[in-house]
Amino acid sequence: MTEKKNLPLRIQSLFPDCVATACCRIADAGGSVEPEEYSSIKHAVEARHQEFSAGRMCARQALKHLGCFAGPLRKLPNRSISWPEGIIGTVSHNEIWCGAAVARRCDVAGIGLDIETVTRIGEKLWRRILTTEERTWLNRQPAAESQQWAALIFSAKEAVYKCIAALVPQRIEFMDAVIVPDLQEGVFEVLLKKPIAGYMPQELQLQGRFFFFAGAVFTGLTFA
Repeated sequence: MTEKKNLPLRIQSLFPDCVATACCRIADAGGSVEPEEYSSIKHAVEARHQEFSAGRMCARQALKHLGCFAGPLRKLPNRSISWPEGIIGTVSHNEIWCGAAVARRCDVAGIGLDIETVTRIGEKLWRRILTTEERTWLNRQPAAESQQWAALIFSAKEAVYKCIAALVPQRIEFMDAVIVPDLQEGVFEVLLKKPIAGYMPQELQLQGRFFFFAGAVFTGLTFA
């Protein structure tokens, strides 16, 4: 995937057509925040202001693509966003990129997007984030690629959390989901373990998509 400098990065390939997306470099984001939104970051450092502003800009652009023009996107006590009535959405960023994905609740019951810097997911974290099944899979991959695949699994689990958290009345841990990547197709299957699986619709098959770009991994998934 190639992108010209200062042009938005396309993340639509992570989602079905009913989802609208937007993504940009945080440094290039020129959006401003509404007064009602500013209260949640008024004491934050400048870098956090930039991330927050970029996130709200991407969210508004995605909503516009969906045909929805929103007012203030306030932060709720659980740190999620107060989306317009009938809309579900997700926002993510690393230190370079910020992205948002939104859909109508009549089309999607859950949605998750995550952006991670590959080098941030060092080997010291693997014990905390990888299940036995994932370690077995990782050991079969070339050693030189281990970190990027570990980062993929981490990012996929973060996207899964965002996608299903609203339906699960308990904390979701890294060991509650097994990620099964298909490296040729750029997709991953999610196998939820009990008790988390018991909160989800029977016969639910969770599958997400991913790509790597400029040292980052981008993951996304939905379920209807």
